[in-house]
Amino acid sequence: MQVWFEDTHVYRVIYDSVYNVNVIDGNSSELPEEFIIAPSVYSVEGKSYDMYENGVYRFITPSNEQIQRIVWNGEDIDDLLSSLAWCQIHTNGVEGATPEEYDEQVKRDMIYCTCGYCSLWVRYECESVGVECRLVSSITLEERNYYNDGHSLVEIKWDYDGDGEKEWACYDVDNNCRFELNGQRLNLNELVDCIKNKNDYSIIELAQDPRGIAMPSEDIFSFSFICEEVSGISNLRKWYGRVMQVCLILDEDGYYYFADEEGRNRVESYYSQYRYMEKENFVDKYY
Repeated sequence: MQVWFEDTHVYRVIYDSVYNVNVIDGNSSELPEEFIIAPSVYSVEGKSYDMYENGVYRFITPSNEQIQRIVWNGEDIDDLLSSLAWCQIHTNGVEGATPEEYDEQVKRDMIYCTCGYCSLWVRYECESVGVECRLVSSITLEERNYYNDGHSLVEIKWDYDGDGEKEWACYDVDNNCRFELNGQRLNLNELVDCIKNKNDYSIIELAQDPRGIAMPSEDIFSFSFICEEVSGISNLRKWYGRVMQVCLILDEDGYYYFADEEGRNRVESYYSQYRYMEKENFVDKYY
């Protein structure tokens, strides 16, 4: 197969943009082993690159191993989550790895996994750079079909307004987005309330990596078809309407807590780790 470049090709991706990264003159440091690194001038295979801008940097050399790193200055949290979203593709048909294993894989390739494994990996990467992140989930109260009944996401605690106060906001890295209502970021509990009350919340896109795929297997159906069904903001919103009917938060005790009194019996029947909490207590404890 003929490739269109002969030397190492380097580019940076973030949000909906792709930028070329050129070789520069001057002193540089060796590229660190860590996946998320600070802005600097780094050396790769004897050449120096200006890597001061946030984003995902990809080094591609024919007949050689690819290299991938996220550069983040520790300030704009959306830059970090956009970069992480660019590195994961939703798929089924592969066994899930540990966050540590994904951390090694992502230094040279995309991560291919479902939403639960994605959320575990995102929490691992965020905590590695001192960002407070927790696992949250949602489930449907409609008739279950056992493949499209819920979703796993993360919430990030951050000073979004610059006023010194940290708040939780929800990110769906698996689907490359976060959520707002009237310009205010939403946590998962607020998002579920918006869905129930049919409020016109906004879906803010973080990345434009390829949609989900299915790895070859005789035992699975193709997630590619399902991902096509929820492609685009309007279809994604419709899908959220099904899978985000109850908010669940994983606590340190290993239980997922929820506050939907009407659906209590049904939710608790799904899984022994689901525990009901009164709404006021739920909000006071977790938000």
